[in-house]
Amino acid sequence: MFAAALAGCAPAVSPGQATMPQATSASADVERNKAAIRRWLEEGDNKGNVAIADEVFAPEVVLYHPTSPEPLRGIEVIKQGSMGLHKAFPGFKGTLDDVIGEGDKVTVRWTLKGVHQGEFMGIPASGKPFTITGISIYRFVGGKIVEGWYAVDMMSFYAQIGATPAGTPPAAPAPSTSPAPSPAAGR
Repeated sequence: MFAAALAGCAPAVSPGQATMPQATSASADVERNKAAIRRWLEEGDNKGNVAIADEVFAPEVVLYHPTSPEPLRGIEVIKQGSMGLHKAFPGFKGTLDDVIGEGDKVTVRWTLKGVHQGEFMGIPASGKPFTITGISIYRFVGGKIVEGWYAVDMMSFYAQIGATPAGTPPAAPAPSTSPAPSPAAGR
């Protein structure tokens, strides 16, 4: 019944002609941007090929990360950050759990797994494995990332490697299991 009702609305299509709408340049841009994120993760971060950063990030990129009170600026920050990850966590593996794009932005939900084998942010190697998750939002201009915002579960990371981040008070001592002295004990 519905097919017959819609038959008059469909444009005439010759045999073999695609009936799917053609991708618009906007959707093609979104797909290109998503592919750039995937390429950076696989070749840049996971494999340590930091030269890929020049193809994915704009030279004037600005990043907002919870571990930095000020925005991080410039493509060299990306390269140094990736190299630092490889020194502290050799063989780490990042995976993209979700990649969602719309307009000039791509949002990714990701997981990073590794072993803390070198100094990281002043924290000496612990030899402990970790798994952290995060969400990053990237804004593109002309096919390159110009801005990035990161939400990362750093507290979970610190706990997994046995570290206390600077400025965080140590955990309170466990309550004593011995009986409290009686007030009469002091007399």
